[in-house]
Amino acid sequence: MNKYHSIWSKETHSGNRSDDEEFLSRKTFETLHTLEEYASYCNNSVADIGCGAGELLIKLIDKINICLALDFSPSMLEKCKQRLTSLDINKKPKLILGGLDKLEELNQEYWISTGALSQFCDEKGISKLLNHFEKNQHVNYLILFDTIDPIRYNLVQLGLSYNKSFFNLRIFNPILNIFIFFLKYPLISLKRFLFISTNFLILFFSKSKCIRLQPLIMGLAYLPSFWSDITNKNRLFLKIISSREFEYRYHVILAKNPI
Repeated sequence: MNKYHSIWSKETHSGNRSDDEEFLSRKTFETLHTLEEYASYCNNSVADIGCGAGELLIKLIDKINICLALDFSPSMLEKCKQRLTSLDINKKPKLILGGLDKLEELNQEYWISTGALSQFCDEKGISKLLNHFEKNQHVNYLILFDTIDPIRYNLVQLGLSYNKSFFNLRIFNPILNIFIFFLKYPLISLKRFLFISTNFLILFFSKSKCIRLQPLIMGLAYLPSFWSDITNKNRLFLKIISSREFEYRYHVILAKNPI
C-alpha cells in the first residue's frame, strides 16, 4: 500500500463518483441488500475497513450495525470524525487509525470495505488481508465492495457503456459508442487504444491477474478469476456480484463457511 499511502494520507475526500444524497442513498441500499441477500446479514457487528472521509459511512450506520471504522489516513479519519460528530445519534462507530496490522485486534463478525482494500492493496497486501481474515476467530465474512474489473474498465475507457433497452435490460452497445467517440476525439481515441491494448497484453501474457490503472489514484484492478484462485488456495468460499452503480466494478464476498 506504500505507493498509495502517500497519495491518500493527506486527502480529505474519499473520491466517490458523486456525493449527492441520491447516489449515496442508492449505494447504501445496495450495500445493505448485498449483505442481506448474499452474506446472511442480520444486524451482525460490522467493521468498515478503509472508511475514508466517511461520506458513505454516515449513511450506512443508519442501516448497518457498524461498530468500528478503520483508515490509515489521519486527515481522512479526522474528516470522518467531524461528520460523525455532526450526527444526532446515540451509537457511533469507534474510529481507529491504522492499516492491515490492526485487523488482528478486530472482534466484529463482518468486515466490509467500500472500494479501498481491493483498489489499493497489491497482491501481497491481499494475501496479508486474507491471512488476518482466516486467523481472526470473530469474523465470518469479508466483503470487498466495488472491486475494479480491468477488462470492463478498459472497455469503458474506449467509449463503451451500458445502455438500457426498452425491456429495461442493460446491454452492451460497443460499435456505435466507439465510432462516435472516435469521430469526436480521434487522437485521444488512438492514445487510449494503444494504452488499453498494452493493458490487455499484460493481463493475457503475464501470470499476474492485476494491473495498475491510470491515473495512479485509480489504484489497482483485479480479474474476477484472481479471487477464485486465491480463495481455493486459502480454502475460503466465494461469491462475485456485479455492482449496480458502476459498469466496471463488482463485489467480492468471501466467507469461512459455504455461502
